[in-house]
Amino acid sequence: VLCDGRDASTRAFELVGGVNQFRDSNIPALRFAERDAREVSRYFRDNLDIPGDRVLSLYGKDATTTRIRASFDSLRNRTDRDAVVYIYFSTHGAAVASGQYIMTFDTDPDRKFATALPASDLANWMAMLQATGTRSVFLIVDTCYSGASGGKSLNTGAKSGVSPFYEQLVQSRGQFVLTASTETQIAQEVERYRHGLFTYF
Repeated sequence: VLCDGRDASTRAFELVGGVNQFRDSNIPALRFAERDAREVSRYFRDNLDIPGDRVLSLYGKDATTTRIRASFDSLRNRTDRDAVVYIYFSTHGAAVASGQYIMTFDTDPDRKFATALPASDLANWMAMLQATGTRSVFLIVDTCYSGASGGKSLNTGAKSGVSPFYEQLVQSRGQFVLTASTETQIAQEVERYRHGLFTYF
């Protein structure tokens, strides 16, 4: 289903992020999130011929909430109706009463609303890209949002009370969403593969 960036009429862009270690040591470290993100970025570049000047990648300490938002803003300002955009994140996910979140490097686990990246932002980004006439947007998120313990979910002990992440996203013609789990599942890393299970397969 991926568009071919080698199509002369297509301008492909990618925004990729991954976080293993977090500034706040209370957030459990992941082992392979950054490895997953780098491999996905390499796949996009090699198979879709995305040139380096259209690649926005944020790993580890660079993957802060502010820098991720700034990178998207840069991407949005460069796309047009011929563009195809690929967005991928691998990190912890969390669900609390205020909503569902992607955990960035500088997230404060006690202040997710103010410091993490809300899942609703991703829906808004897709709507913004659609408004510019972007041909297609592919969003791939390797996290979990259930708040369950283990895996790539940050267990907060709170129940979300919100609809599943994928149901919040704007889905219309030319928009594609792929997530590692539902609101009741966790996304696992597997030592045998040295990757997250979702991204590996």
